[in-house]
Amino acid sequence: VQTCALPIAEADAQALAEAWTEAFYKPAQLTIGYQHVATPAGFPQAWMPLLADAATEQAVAIRPKLVRLIAEVIQEVGTPAERRAGAKLFTSPLGQRLLAAAAKATETNRDLELSPADRDELAQRMRDPDAAGFVQKMGQIDSGIQARMADFMTFFMPGLFRRWGEKMEALPRPAYSADEQLGGQLAMAAIDLDSTGDAIIDAATGSLTGTLTTQGMPESWGGIVKEEMRAEYARRRTEVYICVGRIYVRHMTSAGLRQTLAFFATPAGQEVARHLRATPTTSP
Repeated sequence: VQTCALPIAEADAQALAEAWTEAFYKPAQLTIGYQHVATPAGFPQAWMPLLADAATEQAVAIRPKLVRLIAEVIQEVGTPAERRAGAKLFTSPLGQRLLAAAAKATETNRDLELSPADRDELAQRMRDPDAAGFVQKMGQIDSGIQARMADFMTFFMPGLFRRWGEKMEALPRPAYSADEQLGGQLAMAAIDLDSTGDAIIDAATGSLTGTLTTQGMPESWGGIVKEEMRAEYARRRTEVYICVGRIYVRHMTSAGLRQTLAFFATPAGQEVARHLRATPTTSP
């Protein structure tokens, strides 16, 4: 996926973006926002801590790009004088407390809570018409960031999935017993998972991309996700059949598995297998 190019913003917008990112887009906050992404697809809960770790690492890695994106948004808010006054306010100790309180209010869905001293100091600062003008236009920052969410996705999501995938790949791989391998071979002979694989992948992809699209992911990425899932299915095809073949292992002895496989190798067995594989599989 090609990432977006972000021009260098003016110094005041850059300073404001740094303050905004620190208050509203800390790694932990971005991580919380993406921990639920995999849930609709039915992924194992054991994978969720790995997703959280991947999101945290990616949030740290893309912070400079995020700051630049927010700076580009802020550069369109107000006049240069208002942005200068806003930068002076929100990079001050008072401004940092204001942003922290705003972030907490957003997270808890409560009203903004300020101390009496901070309210008095803020009232004094608002006597500056440029500072007051910037504060009145702050809502444009949030709406501008939402409008650029697809840009954010281009440099957040690919790295997130790469890091998450690497962590899952590093998990210990299961060691399959001889009977499980026999069960996998039997499943290959008796069940046509490949013909139903597309339907399974479509269902998984639709669930995952549907959730990500609501988070701002471009709809065109759905096709990329589907292609990657098909490639992964092809790579792990044998393991898929072994997992399905465990059904046979639970109900058959080792000798029974070998005898059934030997039967499927005969002309009569191959005819039976063709009929079995032609039967629609609704629950592999």
